[in-house]
Amino acid sequence: LNNWKKYFKPLTIGERLFVRPIWEENFDAENRVVLNIEPGAAFGTGAHDTTRLCLETLDKIIKDGDTVLDMGCGSGILSIAMAKLGLNVSACDTDELAVQSSLENAQKNSIAIDKIWTGSITNSNESYDIVVANIIADVILFLANDLKSKVKVGGIIILSGILTKYKNRIINAFSEFELIENLTQNEWESFVFKNQGK
Repeated sequence: LNNWKKYFKPLTIGERLFVRPIWEENFDAENRVVLNIEPGAAFGTGAHDTTRLCLETLDKIIKDGDTVLDMGCGSGILSIAMAKLGLNVSACDTDELAVQSSLENAQKNSIAIDKIWTGSITNSNESYDIVVANIIADVILFLANDLKSKVKVGGIIILSGILTKYKNRIINAFSEFELIENLTQNEWESFVFKNQGK
C-alpha cells in the first residue's frame, strides 16, 4: 500500500514553489513556499505533467488579492499553492474523498480554503479573477460554457489535464477568449485564456 511513496519525492516548481511529501523529513526548500502534501486517494502530487504545468503557470501570473476557483481540486495542491501565494481560494470536486483530502492538506499547511464544496462549478454563483480546471478534456468541453461564465472580464482561465489529441477542440470551445499561452509537456497540453469581454 505504501510502496508508491518512494516514487513521490520533493519537487521544486516554478520560481517560488516547493512540494514536500509529508513523510520527507530531510529537505532543503531554498527559501521557497513549501506545500506539504499527502495525496492519499486524491490526484495531485505535483509530479504529473498537468499539475506541474498549472503550478508553473499560476506562479507566473497571479497577483495579490486575486480570487480563484480550483475546479476538480483533487488533493488540494493547487488551492494550497494559491492560498500560500496570497489568493482568495474557492475549490470544488465531485469526489467527496478529494474534498476531504484537500481540507486535510490545507490543515497540514496551516491555511484555509475560503470556500470548498462537493459538486461542480455550477454550484457557484460567483465569478473569479482566475479559474483553474486540471481535469480531463471531455469534462472541460462539457462544462465549457459554465467555466467561461465564471471568469471575470479581464480574468484568466487555466485548463490542463488535456491530451494533445483534444487541442483543437479546446481552442475552438474557448475561441471567444484570447489564447495567451499553450504549453505542451509530453502528451499533455495546458492552456491559458483571457476573458477580453468581447
